[in-house]
Amino acid sequence: MKRFKIFTEHQIVDNLESRGSQTLLRQLQTHKRHHKTESDNNPVKRGCMDDPIHWRYSSARNYARLPGLVDVVTDWG
Repeated sequence: MKRFKIFTEHQIVDNLESRGSQTLLRQLQTHKRHHKTESDNNPVKRGCMDDPIHWRYSSARNYARLPGLVDVVTDWG
């Protein structure tokens, strides 16, 4: 889902840029959440925590065999 959303966002922005829709692009930038930078919303990179297993929505918890809030398939065999 994340890859689809990123792809779609880039397609929309590229389309708006090619049409010269600078006003709409500025409006989108203005309403973008302040904590977001580009398409990167990684809580470890943002400094919210040092280890990804401490983020309760991280799939890293599943791979560390800790309970998580996101269902992740770790047994592909």
